[in-house]
Amino acid sequence: MKFKLFNLNKDGKGVEKNEDTTPNIGYYFKSLWRKLTKLLSINLLAILQFVPLAVAFFAYFWAETTPTLTDLSFPLTYGIAQMDPSPAKQILLLLSSPQLNIPVLSLGVVLTIVGMVLLFALLFGWWNVGFTYLMRELVNGRPIFIFSDLKHAIKRNAKQGFLMGLIDFAAIFILGFNIYNMGTGATSGFFGDFFYVANIAIAIIYIIMRFYMYLMLVTFDMKIIKILKNALIFVMLGIKRNLLAILWIVILVALNVVLFIVYTPLGLILPLFYIVAIPMFTTAYATYPVIKRYMIDPSPYANAAEADSEEEAETVFSDDSGLSADEMWQAFMKQENMSETTSYKAWAFGGDADSLADLVVRGVKTATASAHSLYAAEKLELPRVGEYNVILNSKNRAVCVTQTTKVYVLPFNKITEEYAELEGEGDKSLKYWKKVHKEIFTKELETAGLTFSEDMRVICEQFKVVYRPE
Repeated sequence: MKFKLFNLNKDGKGVEKNEDTTPNIGYYFKSLWRKLTKLLSINLLAILQFVPLAVAFFAYFWAETTPTLTDLSFPLTYGIAQMDPSPAKQILLLLSSPQLNIPVLSLGVVLTIVGMVLLFALLFGWWNVGFTYLMRELVNGRPIFIFSDLKHAIKRNAKQGFLMGLIDFAAIFILGFNIYNMGTGATSGFFGDFFYVANIAIAIIYIIMRFYMYLMLVTFDMKIIKILKNALIFVMLGIKRNLLAILWIVILVALNVVLFIVYTPLGLILPLFYIVAIPMFTTAYATYPVIKRYMIDPSPYANAAEADSEEEAETVFSDDSGLSADEMWQAFMKQENMSETTSYKAWAFGGDADSLADLVVRGVKTATASAHSLYAAEKLELPRVGEYNVILNSKNRAVCVTQTTKVYVLPFNKITEEYAELEGEGDKSLKYWKKVHKEIFTKELETAGLTFSEDMRVICEQFKVVYRPE
C-alpha cells in the first residue's frame, strides 16, 4: 500500500447513525465543526474578491500621504521670500503653500479608484453566485471541489449572476451612501430623522433578502424580478431563522472587535480565516430549509407519495402487475414503523432497467453512477446519504427500496476497479464499466446539449437494499 499524504477519496466524518439531522442550532454547530477546514479554505479564496477595493483604498491613502510638488518646494520658496520680501516672491510663497496642494497624480488616482470599484461591481454577482453554490452544497452534506464547483456555478449562472450583482451592488451603495450621509448630519429635523430611520429599516430588510437572493438563483431557473419578490416574502416567512442568523453574525463581529481592541494583530489576522465563509454558511444553513419548505417540498415531482390521490399515482405507474412505488413505500414504512413524513425518490436505471434492477434485488449491484453536469444543468439536488429510493423496472413497477450509504464525486478517468465491481455490471471490470458508461453518458449529455469528456465529474452513489417484497 502506497503512502499518501492526502487521500482525497477517503470518506470524511459524516453523520452518525441515528443522529438527529434536523436543521437546528445544535446541529448547526456540529456541521460547522465538521466543515471548518473546508470553510477556512473557502474564506481564503473569498477574500480575493475584495482585492480591487483594497487597491482603491490604498490608492486614495497614498494620494493623501505622498508629498506633492508644492510640499517639496515650500521650504525653498519660503527661504527665498524671507530674503527677498518683494511682491513677486510673496506671490510665489502663496502659490507654493501646502494649503493649496493638489496631488501630483490626482487624475491617475481617480482613474485607479473608479476602475477598481467598477471591477469589483462587475465581478460582485459572480463571486456571490459561486460561493453561495458552495455553501448550499456544504449545508446539504454534499461533497465539493472548491475550484471546479466555483467555476461551474459561475458559468452556469453567468448572465443572471452578473445582472443580480449589478442590482445588488447598486442597492448596497445607495443604501450605504444614504445612511452615511444622513448619519453625518447632512440632513436634520423631523423629516431628516424619519428618512434616516427609514433607510436603516430598508437596509435591514434588504440584508435579509440577500440571504435568499443568490440561494434561489443557483437553485431554480427564475427571473430576477421573481427572485426579488420571493426574497422579500421570505423575510417574514423565515423571520425566526433570519433573526437568529443575524444575531450570530453580529456576535462574531462583536467578538472580533473586542479582540481587535485587546490584541490588535490577532484582531486583524483572524478575520482572514472566517469573515466571509462562516457568515455565508450561517445564512445558507438558516435560509435553505425555508426555501426547501416553501419551494422544493411542495413540488408534485419531488415525491410520488405526495400525489393528490391514489388514482393519480396509478396513472404514473400504469402497469397492472406488481406494486406501484407508493404501494411499496407504504409497505416499507409499515414494516419499519416509520413516520408518514419520511420522503423518498422513485426512479429506474438508464439502459436495461430490468436487468439492472434485478442485480440490485439480488445484492450484486450496490452502486450507481450519474453525470454530475446533468444534475447541474437541471439544477437538481445531488443524492444524499441516508435518503430512500424506490427502484422501478422498465414498466415503472417497484422492485425494492434502497437507502443511500455513500455519495462522492470523481472524475470519469479516476474511477477505480473497486468501484466498477460495486456496480456489478457485465464482468465487473473497470474496462467494461468505462465502455458502457461512456456510451450512456455520451447519449444522455447530447440530449442536454453537453459533451462527454474523460475528466467529466461522475456522481458515485453507493446504497443497500432495505426492503424487497416477499
